[in-house]
Amino acid sequence: MILWSNNIVSIYALKKSFWRFWAGLALYFVKFSNALTASPENKYLDTKKINVEKEMQVKFNFYFVEELNRGAFQFEQRAVKLKRKYWWQNLKVHKTRMTNFWILFLVSKLRMRSVMKVFGPFL
Repeated sequence: MILWSNNIVSIYALKKSFWRFWAGLALYFVKFSNALTASPENKYLDTKKINVEKEMQVKFNFYFVEELNRGAFQFEQRAVKLKRKYWWQNLKVHKTRMTNFWILFLVSKLRMRSVMKVFGPFL
């Protein structure tokens, strides 16, 4: 039973390789015959087609760079707005902290003076 299934697999592989060989050979002859019958007009058209494709690629690259520049400009504008916003916010927080520090400092100084007046001679 195993031999029979191996024979079927090998026959299938032979058929597959046989058709690949003939298909490859046919493609080779088609390419070879096209190369023999190629005219200067066909070469000109091929060159023109390649040049048009290159030009389209350059235009696409230019458009892509323009889009990147637009995106970068918008990013810079948003960054400047955020920088200003957070600068003001940071300034307000800093001002609040410094005010609280000075209030606590002055209160502690006043308490110390009152403590010194009362307990000064005993300290």
